[in-house]
Amino acid sequence: MKTAIRVLALAMGCALASACQQGADNAAAPKQAAAAPLQIAAIHVGPGTKDAPPAPQTAQQPVRVQIDTRGSSAGAQLQVKLIELKSGRQVGLVERRIVAAGPLATQLKLDPPSTRWNPGRYLIEISLDGKLAEQRDFDIFEAAAK
Repeated sequence: MKTAIRVLALAMGCALASACQQGADNAAAPKQAAAAPLQIAAIHVGPGTKDAPPAPQTAQQPVRVQIDTRGSSAGAQLQVKLIELKSGRQVGLVERRIVAAGPLATQLKLDPPSTRWNPGRYLIEISLDGKLAEQRDFDIFEAAAK
């Protein structure tokens, strides 16, 4: 009987030691790195695509913006404002919710008010979740006479 109790006590001791060791292994294991937050990687402004040679933005064309992002988001709020620098007026606004788990290219189009933009310098402000993330200025030209 005493032998059985010793064997049982030894078995319970081994089981407890094994359980404690597994808990220590789990605690010592490195936690998975948190995914990087969504960030602006690049901005492309103009009538063409980012792979085409740059072309001048003319007053009759919509302003096309491609925003390349990296990182991840379960639903970041992207806001793009277009400001005419001569007057200081906001002349365009586009908002999108972005869900990303890696690199993403978001294409936006801002149509001219009425039929055309005023020629001049403009500023694009890009915000993520209400915080200014990037800005870029560019010129809009009068279309060349044919």
